[in-house]
Amino acid sequence: MIEDYLRILKIIDTVGELKSRKKIQKIVYLLQQKGLPFNENFSLHHYGPYSPELQIEIDRLTDGGLIKQESIDDSYVFQIEEKGTSFLRDKELLIQQLTINKVPDLIEDLNSIEPSYILEMMATIVYFEKSYGKNKDRLKEVLGEVKPKLISHFDKAWENLDKLNLHSGKR
Repeated sequence: MIEDYLRILKIIDTVGELKSRKKIQKIVYLLQQKGLPFNENFSLHHYGPYSPELQIEIDRLTDGGLIKQESIDDSYVFQIEEKGTSFLRDKELLIQQLTINKVPDLIEDLNSIEPSYILEMMATIVYFEKSYGKNKDRLKEVLGEVKPKLISHFDKAWENLDKLNLHSGKR
């Protein structure tokens, strides 16, 4: 669906540069949970919610020359190419109808969260809120079992979710 590609392009265009595949996966997941109409299916993966469909879309955008995907220091950096900018310009009327166009500040805020494992923890918290509700103590216990290496960052991730109004069910 062309809208899916436009949403991804718009995210990258909004931030200018997006560092890491993990980060784009978590940003799209959190935006989807916020109620933006992304069509990708996510399941729990080693680094939190992951969508193979999203990765295929990113690969197609790269193969089509709309985005550049560079490997730098064991990570990927995504930037929009001129062809992608032209495509966005050509589809401006359609983009105006997409909800993604209304949340540039949220996209920039999510992209600015460093290190990326905080974003990973945020997305994983939201993923588990669907099963356990917004019970902070219970979620911290569950995530301590699921992500023991990241549990020390739970409180910072929770604080970011509160600040950005991204907890599951808060739409």
